[in-house]
Amino acid sequence: MNQNLQIAGQASLRNAQIGGIAGRDLTVTQIQGQVVNVSVRDPLDLSGMLGQVAVMTHQPLTQQDYRQRQVLLNKVKQFWITGVLARSLYTQVFLELQLKLEDDAVNRPFSQYQEIGNSRPSTAQPGITEIFNQMGAGRTLLILGEPGSGKTTTLLKLAQNLIARAEEDLSRPIPVVFNLASWTQKRLALVDWLIEELHHSYKVSPCLAQGWVEEQQLLLLLDGLDEVGTGERSNCVQAINQFMDSHGTTEIVICCRQQDYAVLPLRLSLQGAICIQALPPQHIQHYLEQVGQPLDGLRAWLEKDAALQAFARSPLNLSVMALAYQGLSVTELQKLDTSANRLSQLWRVYVERMLQRRSTIQHYSAAQIHKGLQILAQQLSRSSQTVFLIEQLQPNWCSPDQYRLYRWGVLLMGSSLFGLLGMSLGSLTGGGIGLITSGCILARSAARIKTVETLKWSTTVAMQRLLPSIWVGLPLGLAVGAVLGITGALENGILGGLGLGLVYGLCGGLVFSLIAGLKGSAIATKTTPNQGIFKSLQTALLIGGAGSIIGAGLGLLVSPNWLTLGLIYGLTVGFLSGGGQACLQHFTLRILLYANGTIPWNYARFLDEAAERILLQKTGGGYMFVHRQLRDYFAQQHSPSHP
Repeated sequence: MNQNLQIAGQASLRNAQIGGIAGRDLTVTQIQGQVVNVSVRDPLDLSGMLGQVAVMTHQPLTQQDYRQRQVLLNKVKQFWITGVLARSLYTQVFLELQLKLEDDAVNRPFSQYQEIGNSRPSTAQPGITEIFNQMGAGRTLLILGEPGSGKTTTLLKLAQNLIARAEEDLSRPIPVVFNLASWTQKRLALVDWLIEELHHSYKVSPCLAQGWVEEQQLLLLLDGLDEVGTGERSNCVQAINQFMDSHGTTEIVICCRQQDYAVLPLRLSLQGAICIQALPPQHIQHYLEQVGQPLDGLRAWLEKDAALQAFARSPLNLSVMALAYQGLSVTELQKLDTSANRLSQLWRVYVERMLQRRSTIQHYSAAQIHKGLQILAQQLSRSSQTVFLIEQLQPNWCSPDQYRLYRWGVLLMGSSLFGLLGMSLGSLTGGGIGLITSGCILARSAARIKTVETLKWSTTVAMQRLLPSIWVGLPLGLAVGAVLGITGALENGILGGLGLGLVYGLCGGLVFSLIAGLKGSAIATKTTPNQGIFKSLQTALLIGGAGSIIGAGLGLLVSPNWLTLGLIYGLTVGFLSGGGQACLQHFTLRILLYANGTIPWNYARFLDEAAERILLQKTGGGYMFVHRQLRDYFAQQHSPSHP
């Protein structure tokens, strides 16, 4: 069936879509000006749909577009290829994984008419990249496997090749790795979740992230469908399918444990699926022979134990065994073995051997590292997190009693700080303004710590938010003024207090409008540990300074005596509302967690040392366990006295 499809400008054909037919099913037969003759290779009756003309516009990428795409590409490469793949257990011990096509695992659109590639052997000899390339444009793929089979490693090897191709041509969709575990927390539509993850994990502004997602500029690599909560996994599959219905040209690869996927009532609507196979015995034997003497004990032990041979067919198990049992004799290995729970025993030996390794960083004892990782694993498991960011420490790490102490600590610390600051800049009245203002703001603080990283000014947004901001600022200003008037801190009593409150309300409104007008840079070029808190502090100082100028100016317009009082009020409101509140909350929480032994004082140094010992991996400014099974091992350990 041949129909004319008009495409404006230099639009890529693969981004076209007519009804349910994506550009990958269209073939260009002739180009005349801006009219492209297209052949649709599908026997369905599409006459109704093809009666419409699909017009697509394509804007050339600007220099800024190229730079933003390059920054995101570099982050994905540094986070996941350099930080995770290069340091993964599978890379420490090289193993070649076997892949098998499992297309029955997915609902394939037009499955009765299309095939992946020209031939369909039962066992796929090519690697993941070759299989993915055979699928053509608009590719969607599911990677299945047993626990420890190498699903994430396979996904990241694909990402490595896709990144290399995107580096050659930045107009290609940008491959970005996400972990679906965090979807459980808010259960958002996938579009909203992707925007939020791009912002939190890659420091991409929500506006730029939304544009990339809606314009289908990303190639989504979604790991950990099995890490979504059991009760929410079907909803997550539904959210992914709904996303693909509305974003038909976005290419997606998803990973999931085979057994967890098999029990789901819903299936992903993807083009194909592969399953990672257990290692054949001859591959295990060949690998051990290649390593030679360091693993002679393990090789001899495997030859004597058929159950152990089956255990070693898991790529993860064999990788960990090679690292944990290196240099041990058969006699020593048999003493370690507890056949009833080999996996737990294996991880125990692995952790012990890694903690015994010589490290360039040695600030903590083995017991301290073990306890710290145990607490971290329990918190990550409880909150369905895979990647941990220091700035995302939350009060839910505290027990109920400790949480009350934390709230009082934030209130007392902030009120004391600004009360003393007000006294040093002015008088007792200035101290009262700082104390009351900070107390009112901090008493209403949200339970969850939210960083503020906005640094770019938008006049349009600020003007749009001016009147709503004044309505927010007036109650706070009037409350502060009324308290000062009632307590006799002002000469004119309650009337003077209300007058001062109106000035403060206007000042607060202008400061809140200033905050609303600030927006984040499109994409941060660097991501470092605790970056969110440091950025919040920078923003707080900036807005606090601007607020003090606004407050001083408004106070001076009323009376020279009010200049200092306005400065103190504007500084307090600006600093706390502009990110200082998050800094105070984070600092108070860190002190409390350190005091009760939950975390060390220099948490980044502790996490870096754990990564040096191949227990954690660094991914950008965050940290993750080298494998989910290791996280689960630590999380299931007997808990010492901590929340």
